[in-house]
Amino acid sequence: MTIGEVKLVTETYLENKKQEMKMNNIRIYNTAYLTSTFVGLILDGKKPPKINTIFPDTEEDAKTDGVDNEVILVRERLKEFAMNANKQRRR
Repeated sequence: MTIGEVKLVTETYLENKKQEMKMNNIRIYNTAYLTSTFVGLILDGKKPPKINTIFPDTEEDAKTDGVDNEVILVRERLKEFAMNANKQRRR
C-alpha cells in the first residue's frame, strides 16, 4: 500500500467510527427517553403502551398478560418438580 492508500483507509476508518458513535449516542438518547416516558406513566398510575403499539413489526415476547415469561417458566418447573415428587412418593 502506498502512503496515500494508508491515509485514505485510516480516514475512512475514523469516519466510520464517528458515524458509529453518533448512532450509539442516538440509541442511548432514545432509550433514556423511552425509559423516562414509561417511568412517568407508571408513576402516574397508567400502564405503558404495549410493545406492538410502539414497534408494530415486533412480536411481544417479553411479557404475556403482564406476567414475565421467567415467572411462567418457574411455575412450570415447580409443577414438574411437584409432579415428579408425587410420583416418587407413590412408589
